[in-house]
Amino acid sequence: MDIADKIATILSIALSITLVGMVFFQVINRFILHVPAPWTEEISRYLFVWTSFVGAAKALKSNAHVGTQVLTSRLGRKLRMVVVIFAEAVSLYLYVYIMLYIGSIWAAYGLEERCDTITWLPMFYMYFAIPFSGTLMAIFSVERLLTVATSYKGTS
Repeated sequence: MDIADKIATILSIALSITLVGMVFFQVINRFILHVPAPWTEEISRYLFVWTSFVGAAKALKSNAHVGTQVLTSRLGRKLRMVVVIFAEAVSLYLYVYIMLYIGSIWAAYGLEERCDTITWLPMFYMYFAIPFSGTLMAIFSVERLLTVATSYKGTS
């Protein structure tokens, strides 16, 4: 499971640095050299989408998403475990069904679509961010389910 986290971390850093570099290049070209490069806008958009999706997976791994701890903290230990396991199982189902299954179908359709400014680049590369991050989220969700289940099993 640490491999998925390392991949997400390295990818997040690389995508963020590349995004900043691409936007900087775009600003220099447009405002200083007065030679706009429309392809940089498209690439920046792709990078932003990928950064957002991989960042969401990283946030899930580090438990940084908004939670309902106000509600679950008032529950008893056993009921809290049931609620947490149920919520994580529903989340896992959504990651697998929506992000992996439907996202893969969408990415496959992207093989036939092309970008506006970079006509040789299929939209697949942008759409593939959905099933890729869905895979990471599913891995992290299974890891969290196992952690919660073993912590509950160990204390009962």
